Order: sequence, then structure tokens, then C-alpha cells
Amino acid sequence: KTSAGLGGGAINGHVTGSRGSQTGSVGDQQVQENSDHQESLVIAPELMNCTIHPEILSVVRSLLHPVPEARPTAESLLKEKFTDSKLTKLNMSSLEKENVQLKDTILKQNLHIKNQESELQAKDDEINRLKQLVQSLSQANLNK
Repeated sequence: KTSAGLGGGAINGHVTGSRGSQTGSVGDQQVQENSDHQESLVIAPELMNCTIHPEILSVVRSLLHPVPEARPTAESLLKEKFTDSKLTKLNMSSLEKENVQLKDTILKQNLHIKNQESELQAKDDEINRLKQLVQSLSQANLNK
């Protein structure tokens, strides 16, 4: 159901992978390593049918490592995952999405403006026809 990023696989909601032989737990998540050197990370039931990105799984595994000293510090994790080039790429991606959204908004606004211009032209045409009708009726009344 879930793919493991460290040489393991998913079995009945557990993600397995090769490691040492220790046990530990963090909150509701449990990490166990048995004598077969298989690590088992219990996945929350609502995530059972999700495919977890290998990089995210790797981060979760490292954060839930049974040996606290082996867990990365927040600083090292942030430096590793958010390098300048990755942040630039993320920012560019965000700007590109915003640009597409703004272009879409402009297109919608232009279409709305064209529709309003058409409505105004139709109303101007009707006003001109009514003016001509009033003039012709006024001329007819003057000629009587």
C-alpha cells in the first residue's frame, strides 16, 4: 500500500526497511526493528491507501529513528531539504502558478468587459432607434 524508500516494502500498513535491531516509539507512531533487521513503521489508518513520496518517507524515518542521537536536528534537516537552489526553484514554481492564475483572471476580465461593451452598444443602438422614432412622431404631429 505504501512504498518504502530504504530497501523495504509495505506489508499490512507497515513500512519495512533494512536497519539494525532496536525498538522505540514517538507519539502514536511506533518504530520497531526485529532480529531480521527489518524496521517497521506503523502508518496511521487514514494514510493506509496513500502513496508516500520516498523523500518524505525518508525524512519521517530519520525523524522517528529509535536512537535519538541518530535523528537529524531541525537545522540540519532544513539545510538539507531547503537549499538555496531548491528554495529558488520552489519560489519560481510558486511565481509561475501565480502568473498563470493572473493571466486567467485577466482573460476572464477581458471577456467580461467585451460582454459589457456589447450590452452597451446594444443599448446605444436602441436609444438611437427610439430617438429616431420620437423625431418621426414629432414631425408627424407638427405636420398635422
